[in-house]
Amino acid sequence: MQNEFIQMLADHVEKGIIQQVKDARYYAVILDCTQDFSRVEQMSLVVRFVGSKGEAEEHFLDFMPVHETTGESLAGTLLQKVEDLGLSLSNCRGQGYDNSSNIQGKNCGVQARLLQQNPRAFFVPCGCHSWNLVLGDAAAASNKAVLFFGTLQRIYTLLSASPRRWKLLTDAVGFVGLTVKALSETRWECWIESVKAIRWQLPDIVDVLQQVSTTPGDPMAQSDASSLCTFLQSFEFILSTVVWHDILFKVNIMSKTWQTHGIEMDVAVQHIDGFLEWIQDYREHGFAAADTTAKEIATSMDVPCEYTPVKIRRKRRLFDYEGEDSATHTPRELFKTDYFLRVIDSISQSVKERFDLLKAFFRGFDSH
Repeated sequence: MQNEFIQMLADHVEKGIIQQVKDARYYAVILDCTQDFSRVEQMSLVVRFVGSKGEAEEHFLDFMPVHETTGESLAGTLLQKVEDLGLSLSNCRGQGYDNSSNIQGKNCGVQARLLQQNPRAFFVPCGCHSWNLVLGDAAAASNKAVLFFGTLQRIYTLLSASPRRWKLLTDAVGFVGLTVKALSETRWECWIESVKAIRWQLPDIVDVLQQVSTTPGDPMAQSDASSLCTFLQSFEFILSTVVWHDILFKVNIMSKTWQTHGIEMDVAVQHIDGFLEWIQDYREHGFAAADTTAKEIATSMDVPCEYTPVKIRRKRRLFDYEGEDSATHTPRELFKTDYFLRVIDSISQSVKERFDLLKAFFRGFDSH
């Protein structure tokens, strides 16, 4: 009886939401997929429309299990649900999804299949998902970047695996201190928190790792802590921490601004243009500033301000007139070229590609 009563309440709420949508006439759909505890893929459906008071409203309607995550399967599930709810697909004016290929694909994605039936259902990718993909592209742009975030994950895994080790960390950073976080592929904000903890508390975390490395009882933990401690006390790691903190701090400001209630499209486009200007300026002047900051941190920790030496691969000389092999870049120049500039250029290019559609819509509406 309890389940029946709950279902009756749910049906009543759903009917009320559908009636509001019909009164508004035009609406947009927002979809997202995730696995539940039973490993079943669930697709959530949210409708967005202009309410009776003239303000945008969003209402959750249902979780729909899907057995395949292809564009055809997801689109079919959505269309069937819209029909079951008694809504007219011709009145749909917007689609909001993430930027995954099965969703935003131009030919077989969900948005493309809905556009085939209703060309007025404009597709606008989720801003937060787009920023997450931008940072994911940047984190994979260089082997040093992959190693950097892999190290952050190793620190969290090592310290969180034992209550005693975690207690050492919380005692070291204090009650209001920052703790490392587990990295997530879908929640890039945890990257910011983890980098922030390292950026402002690196000496404390190094001390904790040194204590773990000298505490008997778990040889594997001692070995991991020792290798992490050595790597954290390298100048290139300190410089990477400063660079990524600068980038993620700026992206976090962008994301928080985008999530404010009532933000309009022209404001969002202005923030994108402002970020692209900032990233271009950071490309020109950011490395020198980050290098100076990293040297100050390294000096306070008694860490040598040295880059990893460049290894020259000697080629066998077959003829006397062939010149000797020589290093074309200093270690500092190589770090900047193969790491810093790759990350910055990846971010710049990814932002332009992933937010190009939003700018196109803005130009279309702005022209009228």
